[in-house]
Amino acid sequence: MKTILFAHKFLVEFIIVILMVFNTGKIYARDYSIDRLRMSIEADSRGQLTVTETRTFRFEGSFSEVYRTFPLSDTVSFDNIAVFEGSYVYQYSDSGAEGTFSISERSNEKEVVVHFDATDTVRVFSIRFTIDGAVRRYEDAALLYYQLISEGWSKAHHDISVEIIPPESLPENQPAHWVHGSLDAVSSIKQGGRVSIELGLLPAERFLEIRALYPPAVFNEMEITPGVIKSRVEREAGLLAEEANRKREEQLERQRIRDARHAAGKRVAIPAALIIISILPLLFRKYSDRPVYKKADIKTGEMPEKHPPAMVSYLLFSGYVTGNALVSTLFHLAYRGYIRIEEIPSKKPGLVKKPKYQFVIDREKFNKERESMPEYEAGMLDLFFGDISGGSDVLGFRQLKKKSSKVQSFFTRWRKEVKKEAEKQNWFDPKSKKGRNIGLATGSVLFAGSLISAVFLGPWMLIPVLAALILLIGSLFIYHRSPSGEKAYRQWMALKKYLKKHRFGKDTARLEASAINEYLIYGIALGLGKGYFKRFARWVEESGQSPHFWWIVLYSNNISGFGKALNEVINTTSGTMSSASGMGGGGTMGGGGGVSSGGGGAR
Repeated sequence: MKTILFAHKFLVEFIIVILMVFNTGKIYARDYSIDRLRMSIEADSRGQLTVTETRTFRFEGSFSEVYRTFPLSDTVSFDNIAVFEGSYVYQYSDSGAEGTFSISERSNEKEVVVHFDATDTVRVFSIRFTIDGAVRRYEDAALLYYQLISEGWSKAHHDISVEIIPPESLPENQPAHWVHGSLDAVSSIKQGGRVSIELGLLPAERFLEIRALYPPAVFNEMEITPGVIKSRVEREAGLLAEEANRKREEQLERQRIRDARHAAGKRVAIPAALIIISILPLLFRKYSDRPVYKKADIKTGEMPEKHPPAMVSYLLFSGYVTGNALVSTLFHLAYRGYIRIEEIPSKKPGLVKKPKYQFVIDREKFNKERESMPEYEAGMLDLFFGDISGGSDVLGFRQLKKKSSKVQSFFTRWRKEVKKEAEKQNWFDPKSKKGRNIGLATGSVLFAGSLISAVFLGPWMLIPVLAALILLIGSLFIYHRSPSGEKAYRQWMALKKYLKKHRFGKDTARLEASAINEYLIYGIALGLGKGYFKRFARWVEESGQSPHFWWIVLYSNNISGFGKALNEVINTTSGTMSSASGMGGGGTMGGGGGVSSGGGGAR
């Protein structure tokens, strides 16, 4: 039973998600990505780096700023900042005007903000700046240690290409260099000692850095820091390279295992899906022998065989008890004399206010007939005029809302009582119910198993997942009504169709009191909309039928007309019950010691 309930809950939530996706068109409203990064770093003999970063931003939604942060430090400085987009040069200004950029400093960083206006488009921004402090010259070598991309970026970088240009041309195979932060980064030395780095993807909040050793004479205008650095850097980099090679081997081995699993998944996916799908017609053949009926013979406006409104709601919604069943039952109890719905007279005559309502129970009648009433009806009155009203014979709508938690708890039990009573009608074929439950249980197990298999055996196993989902949904259609249930269903649906389209007029002006009240009560159970009740209430007033609704006590001096008042009662009662019952209408690893370049993003 738990498996069946889980399957039903899953299907409802799945359908809701699908409807939301198709209704909104997009599940996001505003986002951006960094599709490309081109970076050029030119070093001069003083050790100063001139960096040009060109990023391609793809905007989905409206954006007005791209920002770039730089850390403030006593040893490293970022200066001479310029921003441009193609041939257009952004001017420095604190105005925040479109087409300018501004610079602000906080305690630990400097922020550059580019001001523009873009919606659902691609823009390419470049920023150029100089860095002092990323190169240190020692007695045996000069060390460039710089984070090309720091962890301050909240978006991934795609298609990364970096070129580092030395102050002068270098001999072949120089400089010795190491790239940290990604096992997938590929570096090479071009002509004249230019270092090239390529990387397809760097995830968000990850760094990519370069560590390179140059002959000290290349930076001949720099001061020499006493000591040697070359052997220490080579030793550290060598250890990191060994660790990287080990991780690459592990990564390759994992990839080989993954490929083998995915190949197995590809072989079994389609046969498994066909086997799962074949279960559905077998279940239909064994459990879904539906009764065949001709079109129901219903006379204009004639009420079918009488059943309580909660039972009718249960029948029409395939065994699911909705909030309409609760409201229609309440009106039905009022029509039968157990309670009245009263408008509370205004304490300040002359003022036009939204009317307030209350329920009043006929305690003597209820106590006398309680034992003969269905438990779902008696239980409702016990709750309303016991725990919620504090034993009073009067229950205000506001009081009901305040005790919403009790009503919510009761509504869960109430549904079970309604179903228990409705099952006595034998409206649904028990054999088909068994078939539906078998299908849901089997589909749930196969869906979960296929989903787990997809994790291990690869995306081909999503085909059996889809097949299991079809089995789950299809199993719901195995469940069908019995011959008597089908007959009653067609009769009530014929009445619903008639009432939905009918325009009340002279032909219905002299209906008996029972029929008029039933049009209202069963209209709620049938799930007819507000338009129907507006038409009905207007007709009741215009045709002089209001005396038939003796169980609704109104004070027409507060609102104009009985029809409007009746419609207000329907809306207020439904809204109160809905809210009270809770029904309701998403290189190498290691390193990390290089000079941080800051972060950035768009907003």
